[in-house]
Amino acid sequence: MYTFGFTITKFMDYLGDEAAGGAYAAGLSRFGLVLVLIGIVALVLAIIGHLNRLSIMKRLGLKEASRLHLPVAGAAILLAIGIAALFDLIASQVT
Repeated sequence: MYTFGFTITKFMDYLGDEAAGGAYAAGLSRFGLVLVLIGIVALVLAIIGHLNRLSIMKRLGLKEASRLHLPVAGAAILLAIGIAALFDLIASQVT
């Protein structure tokens, strides 16, 4: 979700305000920013949900498949990338 929003925003930056129409480009840029925010929130909720399910499984006495939590680590890396993309988009909107 956030990669699509980032792509929309950067594509509108590439086209420039003159080529796409000022208000139209600004609206699409804001839409891209909203998609990035939604993607970050969805990823955070997915991490929380996964950790919650692991906790429930542990309380039920189910054995862990692995001590490594690769899905959580992968999601955390994607979350860091998404937050970096968000800061980049905000910085490009300000300038």
